[in-house]
Amino acid sequence: MASLLNDTYAPVFVNRAQLCLEECTDLFSQVYRGVSTTLLEAAFEDTIRLFRGNYPGFRPCDTPYHDLEHTMAVTLATMRMIAGAAHENEIIGSGFAEAAIVAALFHDVGLIPRADEEVASGAELTVGHEARSASFAAAYLAEKGRDELGLRHIERIISCTSMGMDPGTIRFGSREERIAGYILGSADFSAQMSDRLYLEKLPLLFIEMKDAGSTMYTDAFDLLQRTGEFYHSFVKVRLEQDFENVMRFAGAYFSRFESQPRNLYLEYIEKNLDYLNTAIAAGPDDWWMHLRREGVVERALERLTA
Repeated sequence: MASLLNDTYAPVFVNRAQLCLEECTDLFSQVYRGVSTTLLEAAFEDTIRLFRGNYPGFRPCDTPYHDLEHTMAVTLATMRMIAGAAHENEIIGSGFAEAAIVAALFHDVGLIPRADEEVASGAELTVGHEARSASFAAAYLAEKGRDELGLRHIERIISCTSMGMDPGTIRFGSREERIAGYILGSADFSAQMSDRLYLEKLPLLFIEMKDAGSTMYTDAFDLLQRTGEFYHSFVKVRLEQDFENVMRFAGAYFSRFESQPRNLYLEYIEKNLDYLNTAIAAGPDDWWMHLRREGVVERALERLTA
């Protein structure tokens, strides 16, 4: 296999659904030889249907930041860490691996309104959306005849994506369940903050928070200014301490392609934060001129000024 460890970003951080499915099922089959990937394939397909508004009883996803692309990136990071854990002989049973991947796919579906819900935006469902997501995932697994992966496991694993939850207070049922939860929590942070368009997407996050009724930030520039501190004072603590540094498993995954292990998720987070300083230095009027890839910021600013 050709080396993936280069500055060509796309092959490393794939977020297209079909490519994510292919890599996840391939890795799963390598780690858990002989275990069917039928559940994972069905969950991928239904996740796409959910976000696109083709799932019975649900509206399409309308949150601009927590979208299908984010979900695919988190799911891929989750599977890569599970594979990296196996590489370091930290074996997670196939059932908990399936639960972690299904939890990754459905961890934000609580933000998708049901067809009968009278909300202007799914962002209004932000508070408590983790519990909604877990309930959906548990019901889905029951429909698939996998009750043993049901609500209690999924609820605890998905709760690791909640910033308001102290991971130390979660009463996991087993070591494997705890590692699965910590992997998903780590994947949620690292996948989004390492995204090559992460900085461009921050105004979309501001829009989503504003729609949710949050007054934490005064404007998109305020959010940008406080992102570095958010990472160093909160996210880094979560990754390294609260989640017991399971991020090291991502480094183990990437080491398969090079003799010198590198954790590309963490490397790209640092690159994003370094460049963030350039945008901030331009000031509240011109910051966006340094974040113009793919027109993401321009579209966000149009929404903010409409």
